[in-house]
Amino acid sequence: MSSVSAVSLGLSAAVRLALGRADGAVLVAGDRQTVIRSFWSIALCVPPVICRLLMSWADSGIPADAAHLLGREVVVFVLGWLVFVEVTYRLAPVIGQAGRWGRFIAVWNWCNVIEGVLVIVGGIP
Repeated sequence: MSSVSAVSLGLSAAVRLALGRADGAVLVAGDRQTVIRSFWSIALCVPPVICRLLMSWADSGIPADAAHLLGREVVVFVLGWLVFVEVTYRLAPVIGQAGRWGRFIAVWNWCNVIEGVLVIVGGIP
């Protein structure tokens, strides 16, 4: 499976889940390659993070240290994402779900893209 098809399949699964269709979860495999490719979602989530920050500045004005704040926001976002992945990776065997972790994290990664878009759309008004 190419990276493009992995991205489109992951996004398709996330959209199905966002629409309340549980079959979206089975579209994403739980194998190692699928999990690794699902981290492309981070790159797709950075623009909404930046957009959210810019929308905030549109109301309050651009601060003097805008570049520093933008960099910090992106670093905190990525680190928070990766910490969640690590915590769930360690927790899954403890609760007897190690076999399901791969699919869970792949689907969770793609669902974050949909979440980022919805946050921006919701913040427009």
